[in-house]
Amino acid sequence: MKPKYQVPTNQRLSDTRIARLSEKLNEASDLSKVKQVRTYFKPYFTDRLIQQIIEQEGLHFKEMNFDMNTATVNYASNTSAMLIQSYIPGNILTGELHYVFDREAHIIYANGAWKVDKVSDHLRQIPNMSLEPDLQ
Repeated sequence: MKPKYQVPTNQRLSDTRIARLSEKLNEASDLSKVKQVRTYFKPYFTDRLIQQIIEQEGLHFKEMNFDMNTATVNYASNTSAMLIQSYIPGNILTGELHYVFDREAHIIYANGAWKVDKVSDHLRQIPNMSLEPDLQ
C-alpha cells in the first residue's frame, strides 16, 4: 500500500465540508428536486462533474443516502483527496449474503475550495454474518 500523504491541518477538509459534500452527493442522485442544477451544485462540484450529472440525469446511487459517519478521506496531495463512503443495504443480522456499496469521490482543491471532481461506485460482497458456526 502507498503511504498516506500528510496534508497540513489548515489545508485539510473540515468535518463541515465533508458533511456538506456528502449531502450534495446524496442530493445529486435525484435531480427532480433541483431547479438550477449548475447553480445549485457549483459551490460543491467541478463543472466536469456537474455536466456528467446532467447527462446521466443524476448519480447512480438513487435511494442510498450515504452517512457522513462512514466517510474516510485519503489525501494524494495538497490539492487532491479521495472521499470514501460505504452503504450496507438490508439487515446484516440475517446471516444471508450481504453487499456493501462503496462510493468514491475524487476531490480537488481549486480556486480556494475543495470540490468533487469525479465519482465512482463499487458493489462488493461481505462474508456470511451468521452467528452460528459453520458445521460442515
